[in-house]
Amino acid sequence: MAPNFPALPGTYSFDKIEAAITGKTDLRGREYTLWQALASSIGIKLHSYDTDMLRWQAGRDAEEKIMEIRGNINRAARDYGRKGMDKGEFDDTVQREQEKLRNVAEGLRKKMN
Repeated sequence: MAPNFPALPGTYSFDKIEAAITGKTDLRGREYTLWQALASSIGIKLHSYDTDMLRWQAGRDAEEKIMEIRGNINRAARDYGRKGMDKGEFDDTVQREQEKLRNVAEGLRKKMN
């Protein structure tokens, strides 16, 4: 196995620098910059991220959490309707889940700004 030396062809560092110079992209389609490749060759990992993609992912994550919370509320309503919990337990559950919804919305709002 060859050492990870930037000037030695076939090493990880060399390949990364070569990719940056030739304009190759990573698996996510991001181009390597020469500065990122050089920093990586000495152990500093730098990545650039598309802000639109990060916002899209944050939205998807929030949607998943919201669906889970709504499912919890629906389940509580079903249990209450079947007399599986009393009014106080139902109200507490709904209040707790609504607080979670507010937290998700606030977290998403912060990420979007």
